[in-house]
Amino acid sequence: MSTTEIEKAFKKIENDFQNLKEIFEKRQMKNSGELSKKVDVKKMNKSQLIRDCFKRLGENARPRDVIEQLKKEHGIEIAASLVSITKSKMNGGLKNKEKEELEKKEDSISKVSLPKAIQMALDENKDGLGIKGLSEVIEKFGYKYNGSKGDVGRYNNVYQCAHSLSQEKVHPGHKGTEPVVIHDKSKHIYYLNPKAQKSA
Repeated sequence: MSTTEIEKAFKKIENDFQNLKEIFEKRQMKNSGELSKKVDVKKMNKSQLIRDCFKRLGENARPRDVIEQLKKEHGIEIAASLVSITKSKMNGGLKNKEKEELEKKEDSISKVSLPKAIQMALDENKDGLGIKGLSEVIEKFGYKYNGSKGDVGRYNNVYQCAHSLSQEKVHPGHKGTEPVVIHDKSKHIYYLNPKAQKSA
């Protein structure tokens, strides 16, 4: 057997081995569900692709998971807003639970800033208030603490804000450098400063 014939035989073995390897890989992909049927994206609208993707991934799948999956499967870019709208329509709009959560979230948003709430509280309590008293009444004036530290976090925020308002510096909504509130250190009480002039 000549060298050329041996080389040809080896070449044939290599080709056969490569073909077998490709067949094996395709079977593995098919069995694991990674090999999907090619879809003509032009003939199929994006909303349908999104609906089908949610059915495969589950209705609780995140929009970004759907976007990534469709890009991987079909090589197309899908807007996050379209995914959210399609999901909402699939579920018949927002469910009651989701509506309640949305309403709670809206309610938890503070309608008044902390400095404004402190000023309103001190304006109503002419005899002054301590930090504890202020932190207990600010919600009455439309301020809601949204932090994760509960009463301690709200108390610390009120202390820092009241301390800042008692310093001689420029404050939003006021002119000059007169402090907005007066801090009586002997009684640990804050008062609204009548000399602080509001800007027009």
